[in-house]
Amino acid sequence: MAVVHPLESRTQQTRGRARRILAGVWAAPALVSAPFLAWPAGAVRSSLRSPLGAMERLSCAVGLPGGVRRPYYTALFVLLYALPGLLVAGTCARVARCLLKGIPVSRQGSVRRQEADRRKVID
Repeated sequence: MAVVHPLESRTQQTRGRARRILAGVWAAPALVSAPFLAWPAGAVRSSLRSPLGAMERLSCAVGLPGGVRRPYYTALFVLLYALPGLLVAGTCARVARCLLKGIPVSRQGSVRRQEADRRKVID
């Protein structure tokens, strides 16, 4: 908005809008991390065996149930990666289209002006 219409962008910068944006910026991560409050992380024992020997280790993993795990991480991918990427690409394309669009030029009187300028140079 500020690139294409610099004078109009100042009218949309209000305190109320800034407060709403800040509230959204704080609410979005709170919603994204809410499942971790319901299902806390726990220690998971994993083992790795090979002909050379066995190895066991404890690792920290989120205790999301199987039916929630895939939809949650799919939603995270879409909301935090794909959607912002598409939004940035669309915004860049829109700004580029506005900036590269032909500027309307008025040709009235330009022929006479060019002829007068030529006469000035020749004289």
